[in-house]
Amino acid sequence: MFNVEGGRVLIAENDPRVRTEIQNKFLEAGIFCDSVGTPDEAIDLLGKAPYALMLLDLDLTEDEGDSTLDRIRSMPDDVRPIVLATTARSGARTADVDLVQMIIRKPLHLSDLAEMIRSCLLGTAARKRSPEISG
Repeated sequence: MFNVEGGRVLIAENDPRVRTEIQNKFLEAGIFCDSVGTPDEAIDLLGKAPYALMLLDLDLTEDEGDSTLDRIRSMPDDVRPIVLATTARSGARTADVDLVQMIIRKPLHLSDLAEMIRSCLLGTAARKRSPEISG
């Protein structure tokens, strides 16, 4: 398995079929992950275990993705995961760029998504190993 220095991914997706497909693709790619279908389940898991990255469906339910982001924003920086958001909504979507690193439009291309997640996990692990240089 690929698990980079304990880097685990939390998938928060309301559609059980899509959630299962993402989780299966990640596991096939060697990425450790957990998945949930509601905002409350996501926040509960984030409070119980460290996650390097969260794949958050902004369409969980009406405005739930945004309220979930507000709850994640209130978490201490050292436990807050990298957030990649997904949405099926068309048109412009705004999100706090200090919190959400990327918004990915559905339909998802799972092989590309898995590779992107692996790259993020590798980058996170490298930052943990390298001391910050101030200049």
